[in-house]
Amino acid sequence: MHPYSCQYPLSLQTSWLQTQGSRPCCSASYRIVLLRCNTFFIRSVCGVHGMVISELKQLVNDFHTLWMSGDQAIFFQFVSLIIAVFLVYYGALALGNRLLRGRHQLGFEATAVSVRALSFGIGWLSLTIMFSEASAWHDMARRFLWVFLTVGILGRGVTRLPWPTTFKWHLRALLVIAGYGGFWLVPSLLTYNSTLGWLLNGIVIAAMVVLVVRVVWAQRAIVKSLLLSLETAQVGFVFAGVLHLVASVWHWLSLAAAFGVGVASIALGPSVAGFLGLAIAQTAVFLAVALLISRAVESCAALQAFMPGSVATRYPAVAKRVSKWVPRVLRALHVPIAILFAVAVVHAWNVLHVEAIVSSPLGLSVLESLANILLILLLTGVVWLLVMSWIEDRLNPDIGQGAPGSREKTLLTLFKNAAAIAIVVMASMILLAELGMNIGPLIAGAGVIGLAVGFGAQKLVQDIITGIFIQIEDAIHADDYITAAGISGTVERLSLRSIALRDLTGTLHIIPFSSVDLVSNFTRDFGYHLGVYGVAYRENIGEVIEQLHVAYDQLINESELADAVAGPLEMDGVTALDSSSVNIRVRIRTAPGMQWAVGRAFNRIVKETFDEAGIEIPFPHMTVWFGEDKAGNAPPAPLRILKEE
Repeated sequence: MHPYSCQYPLSLQTSWLQTQGSRPCCSASYRIVLLRCNTFFIRSVCGVHGMVISELKQLVNDFHTLWMSGDQAIFFQFVSLIIAVFLVYYGALALGNRLLRGRHQLGFEATAVSVRALSFGIGWLSLTIMFSEASAWHDMARRFLWVFLTVGILGRGVTRLPWPTTFKWHLRALLVIAGYGGFWLVPSLLTYNSTLGWLLNGIVIAAMVVLVVRVVWAQRAIVKSLLLSLETAQVGFVFAGVLHLVASVWHWLSLAAAFGVGVASIALGPSVAGFLGLAIAQTAVFLAVALLISRAVESCAALQAFMPGSVATRYPAVAKRVSKWVPRVLRALHVPIAILFAVAVVHAWNVLHVEAIVSSPLGLSVLESLANILLILLLTGVVWLLVMSWIEDRLNPDIGQGAPGSREKTLLTLFKNAAAIAIVVMASMILLAELGMNIGPLIAGAGVIGLAVGFGAQKLVQDIITGIFIQIEDAIHADDYITAAGISGTVERLSLRSIALRDLTGTLHIIPFSSVDLVSNFTRDFGYHLGVYGVAYRENIGEVIEQLHVAYDQLINESELADAVAGPLEMDGVTALDSSSVNIRVRIRTAPGMQWAVGRAFNRIVKETFDEAGIEIPFPHMTVWFGEDKAGNAPPAPLRILKEE
């Protein structure tokens, strides 16, 4: 049996249960729930009555003294307090049970909780109005009312928790002793009898320490396993070590705290014990809140998707960077959470006057600067994330409008580098200004350095300025075939200072823009194959032109390069009468960069067509002349047979 409970007649329980269970609507499960709730109600009422009666016996001598002194009104007020509390509470409870009897469709457990809460509310309101005047007895009455209702509510909650029965009774006993003893009887007795108050304070503290020791020692293994079950992935890297340390020594810390509070309360008084108990309780609460927040942050950081699917599909680079950086930023929040926890603990133990420090001009200035710095870093990160991701998405050929053009690719690459430099420089300057540094001389010094660099590195400045204007004029793209500074090749890389060309032999040439006086771009808009074909003087020019058209028709109809031809055959006609040939020139418009491939294919077809038509393509001839004398006779040729067949 619980030490603060009394035996209630079993016949009364059985008869009341039979009365309630005889209703037609009652089922077996309903009767079981009814019996459990009725048993809890009787035990709780008897426990409260037994505790109140046992504690009131200690005040008999003081009440007798007060009665003999002639101040009977005080006695009647106190008795009225006790009677009024019980009458109002249990009267409201009985009335609620009568009004809600038979309406079990709402759930009997919910009905019981509603009736008890309603009774607490009515009792609180009524007795607060009754004892609203300011006096010592009225303070004691309000304190008793507060303890009575609080212990009842917390006791109800403790008994409903899914914990072992022994553990729940220990907690309930601790609530009763701390509530009625520590928060009501001890302060009340100290007002009228300090000796009795100190004695009762020692008894109450000793009983509470014994109960705490029993509970802590009995549950040390369970709590340790519970704390160790919280892994780093659940509470973050900051509090993981704290949890492992607390799990190893939590019971010793709890026992030391209980003994410390008990000794301080007995030796120094309830005020010191109250401060220690409040500080310990606040530390435990702050730790629990910090762990809960850290676990929530870690859970958010463990999410796989931080953006809607449609946005992630449209901007994959943004989604990739968000998925990479958001978890890092969230996990970095463990550090400020730990700092706030440490500040809260320091404030709870009055080590530092945190409120005074924060409210001082220096504290406000520091907090404002920290907030501004965090805001600047956040905005800088967001801008950098959006700009870099947008550029990468524009450069991605698999999304949006497809592969970007050469000029767009070049400008976006240059803009990416320039944007990164600008963001870093501007953020650094703003942060320095926020930290209180005068950036005016810094900017002036940067200007002086810029002038010195400009005069000392004129070639570099010329390279950069020329490169900027070449890009603005859209003269060169990546992958273009150009001639610059007398070197022809494919553009592999562009920067603000130089251009990288790879020629047909595979050699890479780095050419500063200051050395580029003329740029010849062979891959802009379109190209032309310019062909000059020489035929023998004996050939018919009309037939030759006709065969050139036949070759062109074969090119656009049968060749794999037909799509690269962008226009008709342009016949320029005879352009020269050479020493051994008649030259005829033609032009074929092609797609940019395809003029060489089209020219090679057309030359092959022209050779085959001329061979089929019997058109001679002249080539150099050599005539051997042995000379002759004045008579016109040629001298004998010195021939010698080297080998006979």
